[in-house]
Amino acid sequence: MKKGLRGLYYSRNEMDEMVAPLKFALVGKFSSGTPSIARIRARFAFWSSKDFSPSAESLVVPVWVSLLNLPVAFFHRKSIHNIACLLGSPLKIDEPTTDYTRPSFARVCVEVNHLDPLVNDIWLGDDDGDITQKVMYKNLPLYCPTCSHYGHVERNCLLKAPKNKNTPDVDSTSQEDLRIILDKKKSKLVEQPS
Repeated sequence: MKKGLRGLYYSRNEMDEMVAPLKFALVGKFSSGTPSIARIRARFAFWSSKDFSPSAESLVVPVWVSLLNLPVAFFHRKSIHNIACLLGSPLKIDEPTTDYTRPSFARVCVEVNHLDPLVNDIWLGDDDGDITQKVMYKNLPLYCPTCSHYGHVERNCLLKAPKNKNTPDVDSTSQEDLRIILDKKKSKLVEQPS
């Protein structure tokens, strides 16, 4: 740790090793065919678990992370993987990052646990110095610890909201009953002088 941040340090030799593939780089893009069944199975193998419960939502979610203005020397697959390990469990590095075709930022997909605090800054260093790297999470799903479901935050949770005694329970009231109640409320509003 340095400056209170999680980080990685690379020696001059490690930096030279990571930059070596770029020495005579000529970037091209080729479409690849369908992946093999073995490769597909390997991607989904992490989903199997003895503790799996269909009624409980997983606390671990895949999230794309962007590293804006990451120095190109750190675009090496090994470095991106090590950086991803500081944030969660690495799942995938996007093609433009591994192909060095988008030098403005690197992207990696990591599994993050909603109970763990998100890492917003990391430091990276080598023999020439160090930098603080900002970490940006893309489309992090909303999570409610009260009901353990995704899609909303705790302050909007229906389980946590106090029940209003004047509000009918929608599950036990038919649509016709709701229409009558709403019509009565509308007529009371019209009758009241403003």
